[in-house]
Amino acid sequence: MIKKSYLAVTLLGLLSITPQMSYNSSTTQTEPKIKLYIYPKCPFCAKVKNFLINHNVADKVTFINANNPKHYAKLKELSHKDVCPYLHDEVHNIKMGESSRIMHYFKQLFHLSYMTFNQLAITLTTLLFVLIFIYFKIVLRQDKQTSKLNVVCTTNMIADAINHIAKDHINLTLLMGPGVDPHLYKPIEQDITKIAQADIIFYNGLHLEARMADLFANMKRNKITIAVCSDIPTSKLIRSEEHDQYFDPHVWFDPNLWALAITTIANILQQYDPSHYDEYEHNKQEYLKKIASMYKQTKQQISSIPKEKRVLITGHDAFEYFARAYDCQVMSLQGISTASEAGTKDIQDLANFIFTHKIPAIFIETSIPPRNIQAVQQNVAAKGFDVIIGKELYSDALGTAGTAEGTYLGMMHYNVNAIVTDLSS
Repeated sequence: MIKKSYLAVTLLGLLSITPQMSYNSSTTQTEPKIKLYIYPKCPFCAKVKNFLINHNVADKVTFINANNPKHYAKLKELSHKDVCPYLHDEVHNIKMGESSRIMHYFKQLFHLSYMTFNQLAITLTTLLFVLIFIYFKIVLRQDKQTSKLNVVCTTNMIADAINHIAKDHINLTLLMGPGVDPHLYKPIEQDITKIAQADIIFYNGLHLEARMADLFANMKRNKITIAVCSDIPTSKLIRSEEHDQYFDPHVWFDPNLWALAITTIANILQQYDPSHYDEYEHNKQEYLKKIASMYKQTKQQISSIPKEKRVLITGHDAFEYFARAYDCQVMSLQGISTASEAGTKDIQDLANFIFTHKIPAIFIETSIPPRNIQAVQQNVAAKGFDVIIGKELYSDALGTAGTAEGTYLGMMHYNVNAIVTDLSS
């Protein structure tokens, strides 16, 4: 290492290095303070000073103006001769090798002997922060990959389809349970909160959830909001006789159309949860096979009813798609929406039809009050014919979760069995 006295001369008298204590790793030390004599007008002095500043060690140095007369004696003692770098040309002729040795001295001084608890701490702290950053980046990425989508849907027909496709890979929230009439349903405060927290919102569309239409229109601006019937060609939809601008929303009663809605649901789940793409595809295909098998079986059952008795009379007009898919006739007191009311003339006209054609049974639905159908039965009885009220049919909602009727397949089997039994009597 360069000797301090030699350094004072070699640096053209620019410094006197007098460390006030040395580094000892075995004891707790205060930082050494170094006195550095510099000539303000000397380019090399400025270079050294800038070097120390740029390496963030200037706070460990006391810079002393070597031109100050009171420091001259000390400087002369160290250098053994008068030195004034900016007055004598020869002192600027510093060889490149000497310059490098001087800089290397400072590097050794501040990076080796003083490797300082501070620099070591800074280095270790920086490394720690980098490791923490990398760790949390990996963890957050894994959380993002493994976190489940929050999905909200309106009806339990849609929920059943989602459960068949996604199983336990998502968090599913259902807004309307068994026996709930979606035509009249108004969202409550808790529903708004659930919808706001959802990643994906599925609803039937075709004006089924009429009182939520504005809400869904607004949610589409910043949420993935999907009408499951949106991919069904309009040529396959039945237009409402009451309102030409609307289509009948009860598409699930045609298994072929409902299969299209299921495909829409699967496509959206695959798009936004691609890590389970293949599984969703497999589950969809298996579910569609079951629906096709159910349709084949139930269609054979309906065809066993004599054609003249194959008339389905219900409280509201929810079975038009069923009639087309199963080749039967349907009649009802109310229109497609339960918001419409049946009048006295409607009840009398339907009673006359039943009496004339000797229809053996009429049906109430789980999601609407039975009073109008009961009024029809009384009017038919007054004419001298007994028509029974058959089993309750599921129309706008499935049955209780955990029962066969709580699934789409179970509901279809139940309805068909009830219709075949009561109309064949």
